[in-house]
Amino acid sequence: LDSAARRRNLKGALRLKGDVHLDHERFLVVDDILTTGTTARELSALLREGGCRWTGVLTVARVSVHIE
Repeated sequence: LDSAARRRNLKGALRLKGDVHLDHERFLVVDDILTTGTTARELSALLREGGCRWTGVLTVARVSVHIE
């Protein structure tokens, strides 16, 4: 999928369960392969909405081919 299709595919697919408060928490998002960065971006945004103050991303591999 291209970047726009990946964003549409993930929109609304992730959510925090229950009454979660992440105030002052730090999270490291681990993704096996970073392609467009959509998964990491969406998950980081969700964690920030829950009050998380910092997110980082760690990946094992990154796709270097530009997908259009």
